[in-house]
Amino acid sequence: MRSFAFVAVALTCLLVTPAAAQTGSEPNLVLTILGGAVTGHDLWTIDKQPLTVLGDPSRHDTLALSRQIGSSLMFGVAATYFPSPHVGLHAEVSYLGLPVDSSCRGVYFNPDTSGGIDLHRNQQMCDDIQAQAGFGGAVSIFAGVTGRAASRRTFSPYARASLGLVNQPRSMIEMDAAFVDPTGVQVRRVLSDPNPRNTSVMFGAAAGFTSPLGPGYQFRFELRDVIAPIDRLVGPANSLGIGPTARRTYHHVGLTLGLDVILERKGRPKGLVDVGGRRILDRVVEAVAAVTGAPPLLVANAEGAASWRSDLTTIPDARPNCGSLGGIYTAVAAGDGPVLCVAWDMPFVHEGLLRALTTGSAGWDAFLPESDGRRGVEPLCAVYGPACRRAIERRLDAGDFKAIAFHGDVRVGILPLQDVRRFGDPDELFFNVNTPEDLDRAEAVWRQRG
Repeated sequence: MRSFAFVAVALTCLLVTPAAAQTGSEPNLVLTILGGAVTGHDLWTIDKQPLTVLGDPSRHDTLALSRQIGSSLMFGVAATYFPSPHVGLHAEVSYLGLPVDSSCRGVYFNPDTSGGIDLHRNQQMCDDIQAQAGFGGAVSIFAGVTGRAASRRTFSPYARASLGLVNQPRSMIEMDAAFVDPTGVQVRRVLSDPNPRNTSVMFGAAAGFTSPLGPGYQFRFELRDVIAPIDRLVGPANSLGIGPTARRTYHHVGLTLGLDVILERKGRPKGLVDVGGRRILDRVVEAVAAVTGAPPLLVANAEGAASWRSDLTTIPDARPNCGSLGGIYTAVAAGDGPVLCVAWDMPFVHEGLLRALTTGSAGWDAFLPESDGRRGVEPLCAVYGPACRRAIERRLDAGDFKAIAFHGDVRVGILPLQDVRRFGDPDELFFNVNTPEDLDRAEAVWRQRG
């Protein structure tokens, strides 16, 4: 019977399974197509605006003029890049609309006769102003910072702050109106804007959430506020149509729905997440080293894996893209004797269980613990001898990557389930962290254990 000493001159390893080496990925480059609605507001009102009677500068009619920005549909496209899990940079171009409606009510009209005909020209202009369709077409372009939480979950809230520009196609003050006289249709300028400022600096704030729709897509819900200064008329205009103006900051609240196209994802290596305040990798290394008396080998393919534990030797898969079986093969091929393989995402693997596997492996080419899982055994917490190398090679060459595919070609021993239970619940001993939900469960188990 072999003694435990065989481990000291053999190879021990931590197996990072290539098929599931992360706790779940998070979008870090996203293209968003969005649409929604934005609210409007009153802009300015002049209750008594004098307007010269055409042909008689000594007489003035009086109009009540006002302008409002109406509610409108909006749509746009945005891109967001997250260089870190929680903080990102975004840019957006969107059509805000912000249609401008004009209103006019006659307060007093003088007679407007020519050749015995009452033309009512100023009254016609007032009616024309009242009937004019709203004009809009405001476009915004901005960039800013996005902060998000729970980026790997099914519900990921976020907030955004933005700075940019809003462009209106026309002045918010200037006003023209049409009338008909014996010579035909005429247009008269009622209000002038000698210094129109169509482009304004805008500030934006938004909050919302995203939720996955499927591979590569997310649903986005967002409440936003576009804050921009707009020129407004603050008093009656003179005979030239020029009046006092001032800028005022307005809020334009919008509700948008969006479709996110995820162009790039970034995952976090699952063995590097904390359970109970400590990395899973460090827990597994400690348990393996306590049994073997030496630091284990780390089989990992990720770029930068060597930096995860600088005290460990790290090697990539000898047979890439072969799943867990390729990782087991790499461990077996790297040494001359039996190897103890443990997946690096098992936070509750027990030192006593590993010791039972090493001491019980004598006389077997592969020695695995019995489990309640679908395979009946746990191949990622087991001992494998040199004889497994050729048997695994044949399965890999045949394209059979099941972790237990080669068992029929070697002598396989089983640590009975009742012996496994001496070290804890098998569901917890062999529990591995593959998803955010798994991580939540692992934390709950750790808290329950105290």
